[in-house]
Amino acid sequence: MNRPSPDNADPPAPAALPRWLPALPLATPILLWLAYHPADQGWLAYVALAPWFFYLIVETRVRRACVMTFLVWTAFFSIGMNWLRYTSGLGGVVIAAILGLEFFVFAWLARRWLSRRNDAVGWAGLGAMFIGWEFLRTYLMGGFPWFLLGHSQHAYAPLVQCADLGGVPLVALPAALTNAFLAGLAARRLAGRPAGKDLAIAFGAVAALLAAMTGYGIWRLKSLPNAPALQVGLVQGNIPQDLKDALRFENYDPMVPLREHQRLSEQVAPQARLICWAETMFPFSVQPKYPDNEAALRKMAARYHRAMLVGVIIHEADGREYNSVLLTDADGKPAGRYDKRHLVLVAEFMPFKKIAPWLINIIEKIVSLKGFGNIEAGERLEVMEVDGKRFGPLICFDSMWADEARAYANQEADFLVCLSNDGWFKESEQLDQILCATAFRCVENRMGMARCTNTGISAFIGADGSITEFAVNGKTKSVKGATVAMVQGRAAHTLFTAWGDWVGKLCLLLAGGLGILGPRKKQQRKDKEKSASPAEGIPPNADI
Repeated sequence: MNRPSPDNADPPAPAALPRWLPALPLATPILLWLAYHPADQGWLAYVALAPWFFYLIVETRVRRACVMTFLVWTAFFSIGMNWLRYTSGLGGVVIAAILGLEFFVFAWLARRWLSRRNDAVGWAGLGAMFIGWEFLRTYLMGGFPWFLLGHSQHAYAPLVQCADLGGVPLVALPAALTNAFLAGLAARRLAGRPAGKDLAIAFGAVAALLAAMTGYGIWRLKSLPNAPALQVGLVQGNIPQDLKDALRFENYDPMVPLREHQRLSEQVAPQARLICWAETMFPFSVQPKYPDNEAALRKMAARYHRAMLVGVIIHEADGREYNSVLLTDADGKPAGRYDKRHLVLVAEFMPFKKIAPWLINIIEKIVSLKGFGNIEAGERLEVMEVDGKRFGPLICFDSMWADEARAYANQEADFLVCLSNDGWFKESEQLDQILCATAFRCVENRMGMARCTNTGISAFIGADGSITEFAVNGKTKSVKGATVAMVQGRAAHTLFTAWGDWVGKLCLLLAGGLGILGPRKKQQRKDKEKSASPAEGIPPNADI
């Protein structure tokens, strides 16, 4: 009898798998949720995926692997996005299920690959495939770049610095590979086999990669120059979302929040060269029918003799509606406009609205929102300028994608400004999650950012990703006030700015290629022949 090599050994036959196996991958949603805010235990990202990966490795029945994967990720996104309860009711569960279906397809591709290679090389491919799949879901069906594995590492400054080389996917790669190799090790131990030389080499390679990335990050942090750009004032009006909704339905006096923002602007005007109001904080829509609304913005800027960047809703003459920012210079003249490009599903746009309007009534009942979904997506970026300093504006959800910030960097912007209204989600962890994810845009392109929000968390972010939060008496959420600070400018040109998400794209190509390869025909025939073998844990493909 020829003994199978431990480096190429398959998992036990399905009938030999332990009864507790189906429960094990359900640990992944809990561990992974703990890696992000509010628990923010980023180190758990290095083990959280291992239970699920282990299941994919040992469960050779494709249908079961895919169904379990769907349950795992639907559970994770349902738990992780619990803050959607403030806005969409059951809509959060629907979104979680859609994302779960995306990973259902991933499991099918992964099982095809693992049927071909069940050694350290195969498990390395599994980890890389996961990174590629995260990149895909960033853009698939409008995209949802929330809870990317790399975001969980935001607190580890040296590691995060590698985002200027390969973005969030590169930061996440060591964690994904570690999870895959841990799962592979557990699979071999379950089968009663030694770890194997290939796994020892694999763990050593990951350790070397992690050490190299950490070393690069330490060097980068020490060598980055300080590049001050512009004094920017942030006005955080803390207008509760229910009052904003009342404004939308004309049940609240719009002059109340306007006067409050004016009062706070007067506090920062003496020191700031640019005053920012958060997303949609100008309480009157800008439209041709009411020219005095936009004129009021110009008058304010001229009165303070400061440039102002203000979030507005714009109604065009043809009926189109945009979530925008308007820049007015210190003399009160229009100086720029940017329309939000990445819209929030349901809240800002409704899919199938034109071709299936009857569906909108059903969606509104499910998500408990009415009168939303009418915003048009912006079509272009616009670099703006104040006092000779160029900056790229972003609005809320825009900051979750790397493309816009990178495009601004390639257009020689000095820094970024992000206006957001996170008041929808009260004081939940959503506010922390989006802030930490946004900081990666600064590291990727080595430029600072001023982030102005309605209810928090407003902040200044450095080119190294360091965050200085605006706080009142130690509180950062649901507080009112204004602050001024120097925004850091462009500190360096980066590989990421030049090449973009090359790591994510490479891993995505790898995921598709490995999934298409699938099992060898010869091995498929052996699997059929051995499918009725006794359940003593003997590998079904071993040469006996």
